[in-house]
Amino acid sequence: MPQKKIYGMEVVKFKPMDESQKLAIEAMKIKNEFVKIGFDRRSAFIGLVQDNLNKYRDYKSVNVLIAFWVGRYAKEPFLEDMRNLLETLKHE
Repeated sequence: MPQKKIYGMEVVKFKPMDESQKLAIEAMKIKNEFVKIGFDRRSAFIGLVQDNLNKYRDYKSVNVLIAFWVGRYAKEPFLEDMRNLLETLKHE
């Protein structure tokens, strides 16, 4: 079956095999949304999160933000915080 192309890029759809893959895909989509609204550098993203969510200001939380940025962290409570932050930014 031919793949759909958007802006010269091939769109590939697949069904995640398990919950961890589903969360990883969701994390990638969320990061992409931050990049689309202008936070395309890790430092800008971390600064944004820390300015808006106090619980991500300690050393351990900074490591979580870094891991998320490079695609190695996708836990549901964290992703929910990022979704809420995106919604807040979109309504400003």
